[in-house]
Amino acid sequence: MLTATAGLVLLLAPWLARATERASKRLAATAVPLPCGLGTADVPTALAAAVAVGASVLWLWTSHWVLNNALAVGLVVMFVTLGRVPSGRVAAILLFGLLLYDVFWARRRRGDGAWRWRGRP
Repeated sequence: MLTATAGLVLLLAPWLARATERASKRLAATAVPLPCGLGTADVPTALAAAVAVGASVLWLWTSHWVLNNALAVGLVVMFVTLGRVPSGRVAAILLFGLLLYDVFWARRRRGDGAWRWRGRP
């Protein structure tokens, strides 16, 4: 869960940096103190961390599939970033392999009920 949250921060921080830079260059460069004595971070990174932690907590509370997929994308981004994939072609092959694994192995091992959507009342 922690790795997926950190990956989601890595995924969201550049987008939020671009958005805050367009809004105000001074806001994008402002340092924000982090809680628990963790130091400081710029505004886009602090916003990305807040969104990622919020998504993680919301997923733990609701178990919604959209939040699960967002955290999975964050996890994949973290692995691709730390794994130093040599080219885009290799990254595409690895991501396609993860898709095949998810569809044909993980879902089949759970039984037929995994193919149906189960909403919460």
